[in-house]
Amino acid sequence: MWVKTICVGLMALAVGLLHHLQPNILEAAQDYLSSSLQSISPRESISNPSFEESLSAAWDKLIAAPAKHWGKIAVGYPSLFFGQQVFPVISSLGLNEQELLFLSQSASGPHSTVPAWSGIPDVGIVSDILLWILKSSAQENSALTRVHFHTLAYHIIATVDGFWGNQVAAVAAGARVAGAQACATEIIEPSRVMLKSPLEFSTSRTDMGPTARVSAKEPVAVWHKGGVSFHFTPVLICKDPVRTVGLGDAISAEGLLFSEAKTQ
Repeated sequence: MWVKTICVGLMALAVGLLHHLQPNILEAAQDYLSSSLQSISPRESISNPSFEESLSAAWDKLIAAPAKHWGKIAVGYPSLFFGQQVFPVISSLGLNEQELLFLSQSASGPHSTVPAWSGIPDVGIVSDILLWILKSSAQENSALTRVHFHTLAYHIIATVDGFWGNQVAAVAAGARVAGAQACATEIIEPSRVMLKSPLEFSTSRTDMGPTARVSAKEPVAVWHKGGVSFHFTPVLICKDPVRTVGLGDAISAEGLLFSEAKTQ
């Protein structure tokens, strides 16, 4: 690409000198120079894409439709979750950080003494509570086998092993729609988003679980514990959000759309 640029530059210098010596230069030479300059794509000059651009591109590669779409899934909402008549029959649940912590506090779950989140919710604490929710549900013969946790900086989908597939695509799709919908755009625009998520973190605080990492090229971290699989990805946060009403519902719906429910 740089060789082409140098050649065009030398041609421009030559044409300029010729035009100075002979004003009646052929229009064909000017047309050729113009077309050569236009053929140099601006994209070719970008050698180092931003972290946000690389992350968005990696999501696009990971997001694929499930091999088999689910037929009927019962979805729970926190306002209904606490009634025993609803809890046993839901298959998937969407929770934000306030709902997750309140659920643990109300039932004396793990980290229930934490009064409130301070800044970005700790990934290890979140995963401990998610594991507790799914384990407790199994002990009570609940149908709940999937929880999609979403906070501003990152998302985690926790699933009971053997019940759900395509969760790498599901968590990436939920995170992608969070940034795009908040900015009211069809796709992620790197210049309008920012990253606040940790890229390295402990996966548990109850037993100091292993450290997980994500990067722009590998944006989804996966780990397993106690028969539950966790899928984590950062969110590209809209700098100047335009559309936030219903964002949590859009995130949960998009993640569920790309999920595959396995027949038991």
